[in-house]
Amino acid sequence: MASTRPLPPVARRFLTGRGRLGSRELYLVRGFHAWLDRSGLHLSGLDGEKVRRFLASPRFRSLKPTNQLNHRQRLLRYLDWLFSTRQLAFDPDCLRSRPKRLCPLAEEFLAVVRTTHKRATCHKYAWAVRKFHGWLARGRRELPDLDRRTMSSWLVDLQRQGLHPHTRLNCLLGVRVYLRWMRDHGLVKFDPDDLIRSRDLPKLPDYLPRPLPPEADRQLQARLAASDSSYCLGLLLMRRTGLRIGELRDLEFDPLRTTPDGQAYLKVPLGKLDNERLVPLDEETHCLVRQLQSRGDPNRQWLIATPSGDHTRRVDFNRLLRQACDGLNISEAVTTHRLRHTYASSLLSAGISLVVLMRLLGHRDFHMTLRYAAITPEVVRAEFDQALAQLEKRYRVAPPEQPAPFEPLKVLADLVRWTQNSLASDQPRQVRGVVRRIRRLRSDLQRLLRDVSGTASPRQPDQSAG
Repeated sequence: MASTRPLPPVARRFLTGRGRLGSRELYLVRGFHAWLDRSGLHLSGLDGEKVRRFLASPRFRSLKPTNQLNHRQRLLRYLDWLFSTRQLAFDPDCLRSRPKRLCPLAEEFLAVVRTTHKRATCHKYAWAVRKFHGWLARGRRELPDLDRRTMSSWLVDLQRQGLHPHTRLNCLLGVRVYLRWMRDHGLVKFDPDDLIRSRDLPKLPDYLPRPLPPEADRQLQARLAASDSSYCLGLLLMRRTGLRIGELRDLEFDPLRTTPDGQAYLKVPLGKLDNERLVPLDEETHCLVRQLQSRGDPNRQWLIATPSGDHTRRVDFNRLLRQACDGLNISEAVTTHRLRHTYASSLLSAGISLVVLMRLLGHRDFHMTLRYAAITPEVVRAEFDQALAQLEKRYRVAPPEQPAPFEPLKVLADLVRWTQNSLASDQPRQVRGVVRRIRRLRSDLQRLLRDVSGTASPRQPDQSAG
């Protein structure tokens, strides 16, 4: 890609002014100006379409994908510098998927958003608006000319980029709020809710919580407790209290609160939902907080701080957690948020109510708790078995009574009594003859049973009369 021809003065000023002479920027700038010479182009006549032709040239496309990305970024930095020095007639920001520079109208919208939203939310709005304006610039589209058909092509473009459904949802919602703001100020005449309809919003996947397996959880807690690192002890505190990683980093030096009856609580600072809460502590976790307080400078601002007293970084907590989980039987990637899942799931398995769990986790709506800490399999199985037992008890059919064992000797004795009681008054002579024959039959049967069994059966008294 590079050429041995001397660079133009403007390119040399860019390289020497930033100490990049002899670096990889030199290779890229030489190749770009060589392509301009071969194509008979000049910087003043460049536009976005001509630069895209350079990026699609065979010599550029022959590079490895990683090198292509790096060279593209270096080229955009060079073109940005040329634009700032008025060497280009077009803004190279249109070559980015998310422009760095927004139009004054978008900047005004973001300034209004910053007055009522948190910093992270403002970043999401800015990202969505940049992506939207980048799509407009690439297709040379104008905001007032947007219609449903044109917007549908952007929905297809977002889908083709392979973005996660949650990312696409945030992007569409942010742009719709932006378009509504423009309509309220009379800047556009179309209906934003017609351009981006509710059915255009992607359906979000409903993931199950990912608590750590019980055995891996016990081993991990033992490893963290045996560590000498304040970061590892902080991860253990996060596991035992259900803190978010941001709340753990923002814990003040003395977060303990004690009630008049001696119960210890952890005061959790303002977190994701801008609410404070008190989390009850057991004796072991209370000692853990005291141990963290005894480490480092006693005049520091945060409970866990860097050696210089600065704010900790999330990446350090994640790195030490991965090291502590090395060799454990844990599926999927291990993140600090899985400690919060494990805390919630273990309490649910122990029988805690969702209302109390909602307070412990700092949720404002119980739907968040249901979505965040799903009912654990142990609880599902226990309640399922209990329900089956109740159904069986309610709809159980009484088994038929087993017939009494047949006793022929007793039957013959009963037959004698019935004959004497029912027939003796009518024909007593005939009845006495029948009774004698039944008694002889009973005596013969009794001898036969005794001979078959080989043991003397207890003689049953003859309760018949006469």
